Amino acid sequence: MTAHAARERLEAIGARHLWIAYHDYAGLARAKAVGPDRLDDALAEGVGWALANWDLAVTDHQVPDPAFAADSGDFRLVPDVATIRPLPHHPGTALAYGWLTEPGGNAWGGDPRRRLDAAQARLAARGVDVQVGIEAEFYLAGSTASGSYEPDERDRMFSQASIDARWPLLQAVLDGLATMDIAVHQIAKEYGPSQYEISLLPARPLEAVDRFLAARDLIKELAREQGVIASFMPKPWDDLPGCGLHVHLGAAAAGDPDALADPGDDGALSPTGGSVVAGLLAHAAGRSRSGHRPSTAPSGCCRDRGRRPTRSGASATARRSSECRPGGPAATSSTGPATWARTSIST
Repeated sequence: MTAHAARERLEAIGARHLWIAYHDYAGLARAKAVGPDRLDDALAEGVGWALANWDLAVTDHQVPDPAFAADSGDFRLVPDVATIRPLPHHPGTALAYGWLTEPGGNAWGGDPRRRLDAAQARLAARGVDVQVGIEAEFYLAGSTASGSYEPDERDRMFSQASIDARWPLLQAVLDGLATMDIAVHQIAKEYGPSQYEISLLPARPLEAVDRFLAARDLIKELAREQGVIASFMPKPWDDLPGCGLHVHLGAAAAGDPDALADPGDDGALSPTGGSVVAGLLAHAAGRSRSGHRPSTAPSGCCRDRGRRPTRSGASATARRSSECRPGGPAATSSTGPATWARTSIST
């Protein structure tokens, strides 16, 4: 799409201001806001950033032995028009994720979205259409007199009473995501105190990840408005359940809506399904750091609480499995078998 199409999209949703964002390797959203007088330039040319930003850890300090020095130059963040969404809590403002480019306009090789888009295209070239459904768990926490954070409620797991107590926030989340055209399967109370899980309906990989990151950031922002924080950290407290990030994968091929299953054996994988599992295992170490925000420092949520501080690397805490399950959570969604394979792989 062109900058003209982007302008039409903004006008259609009544947005005069645009946040242009990307997520760094730590999962943090970095953004710049553009007003009406600079929109045309930003839509066509993007906004500038220093490459040295990629050396910042979640502590906002530079990592040891940084790959990009202060004189390493800049990159551009060009809005992807397909990602423009209204921000329901900021009327007149929209959010767009972008493509990372070099100053001359060439694609920057370190762009995470572009890498995922390329992988998606390679699968499509082989006739395989992958769908991704994401479920993410999070805590709602309030500050204490000592400045640390505790779960906001000591509520029961999976209970209706917990949903009732938090309905103003949960309703705002559901309504806000609907405004952003992000399809939600359900929100449920989870095992830990003040822990919840949101399940998003499946989409193609890049769109699914964009939706998840936008949903995660909206939940955080709406929680702040209600005086609590929403934490998706894998292990905020060492004596409470961790937060999982569940990724359900389904695949369809030409003439086969369920390319993962062996049509001759309900309990076996097809060659395509076996290749998917092999790829997941080969990249397990890298995948374990995706989605959740990793950290190299003890979690601030645990300081001064009489509890042992924990490290929040997702590899030690996020629940992972590689079992093939007919009719997994995403598979039973209202999208039906035409868009989601009967067999899903949960990672």
